Amino acid sequence: MARKNREPLEERALEIIRSSEDGILQSDLCRKLEVSSKEGARIVSNLERKGLIRRERILHSSRWTYKLIIVDNESSYTSIEYAPCILCEKDSLCGVGGDTSHLKCRLLEEWVLNQRME
Repeated sequence: MARKNREPLEERALEIIRSSEDGILQSDLCRKLEVSSKEGARIVSNLERKGLIRRERILHSSRWTYKLIIVDNESSYTSIEYAPCILCEKDSLCGVGGDTSHLKCRLLEEWVLNQRME
């Protein structure tokens, strides 16, 4: 059996998940995409890794399964006023290409990563 190109399947999966009002069961998504549960799991894993969806473990019909929910694309990050740059002593020296830069700042990187986790 020829393997279908995953990118279009991922796009279709996103459309299906997005159109579901309160998420969709992973098994239902596989049925709608007409793929095996193994291929469906790969698609879901890729979308989750990209931060486009999240999986919620639920009990459905006396069995554990996953409900897939689209991740809100709107920024949910804390206000920038709490970014470490505001109080940074090196702020006046910070600039692209210099020794001190927001592109190399570990404090800023950690702050951004922590915002994504919340």
